[in-house]
Amino acid sequence: MLNARDPEASRRLETLLDRAERVGRRLPFDELRELARLYRINSARLAIMRSRGGDPDEVRYLNALCVRAYTHLRVEPPREWAFGHFFMADFPATLAATAWLQVITAALLLAGILVGVTIVSENPAALYACVPSNMYPPERLEQLANSAQQRAEFLRHTQLAFGLKSIFSAGLFVHNVQVGLSSFAAGILAGVPTVLLVLYNGLTLGAFVWIFSRDAAWPAFWAWLLPHGIPELLAVNLCSAAGLLIAKAVVAPG
Repeated sequence: MLNARDPEASRRLETLLDRAERVGRRLPFDELRELARLYRINSARLAIMRSRGGDPDEVRYLNALCVRAYTHLRVEPPREWAFGHFFMADFPATLAATAWLQVITAALLLAGILVGVTIVSENPAALYACVPSNMYPPERLEQLANSAQQRAEFLRHTQLAFGLKSIFSAGLFVHNVQVGLSSFAAGILAGVPTVLLVLYNGLTLGAFVWIFSRDAAWPAFWAWLLPHGIPELLAVNLCSAAGLLIAKAVVAPG
């Protein structure tokens, strides 16, 4: 019966490995079980020799044998379809774990909208502070705020050239990516810029809500806004929640 102190175990293991490593050679179950037994014996012997300062050449020899044996005994974990597993398991689990942060960012956005509507309704001049000029030119914003005809023209369905649609969608995509990534990355500054960005986005949206809420055709504004606003605001909300998660790690590490 071989044990961890028997040098015959290493010779037996080497012979079995040589047989297993021949081209096209697969060990039957009995020999594979013997390989596992010899691997355990030689691993124990290797541990003993290392702890007692054994012959370095013998240690290297046993280590090489154990590495060779491990490659035959290691079992690959079952592979899962990574793409499907992400959307069916990992992503929902992440959303569930960060739901409280998403609620916070959604509440901040809603608060910004309410504040924006309130400020602009009481002081229309604040409209230009709530809506940045790079998003909407001040002169066109003034026309939109003061003319019901301009608001109706804004919401009227018109056919646009493909090039104009492409430019608009590209600009919208770039803007949303900038806002989302900024909200996420700013979390490293204790989340303060993230909170301000969410509030400011709410202010801007609130200002537009005030502009179009004074007309009888206000449902048309929501019909125009919601189809692209829901996914965009959801994306910003998730990015902001991720930023607050980083802020939590910065403020309270561990």
